[in-house]
Amino acid sequence: MKILVENEHPLNSPSFIGTDAEKIAVLGYWAGMISHIRSMNMIVISHENKLAIIAQLKKELELIDIEVNNDSAHPVVHPDGSTEMSQLTTTSPNIDDAPTVVPNEVVVDLTTNESQFNPKISIKEQMQRLAGTHYLNKSKK
Repeated sequence: MKILVENEHPLNSPSFIGTDAEKIAVLGYWAGMISHIRSMNMIVISHENKLAIIAQLKKELELIDIEVNNDSAHPVVHPDGSTEMSQLTTTSPNIDDAPTVVPNEVVVDLTTNESQFNPKISIKEQMQRLAGTHYLNKSKK
């Protein structure tokens, strides 16, 4: 029996926490990501392109690190169920600091009916829009 000798360094995985299912998913993600990174030498030929990829990868990792370690943000759940990270306000709002109304400012009435923004469209027109054959008549403008 022949001995299999690896020519690359072994995969060193960090210690992951969580449930077994989460650990398996994270290990799969980790192995796949490292596999993609290590396959660069087989896919990318130019040394300059390899350096460009590595430099941009470092920048992306710095951005992700900032996002992950962003302590000034907190999750906000919206009424529709979506969640986003929002920055904490450093000062509490003061009524005296309310913005002044600019005379040419457009005022939006939030009590308008939804149908104003989503007008009824005939089935024929919907099908024409899907097919890309719908053209507005000059008289409708």
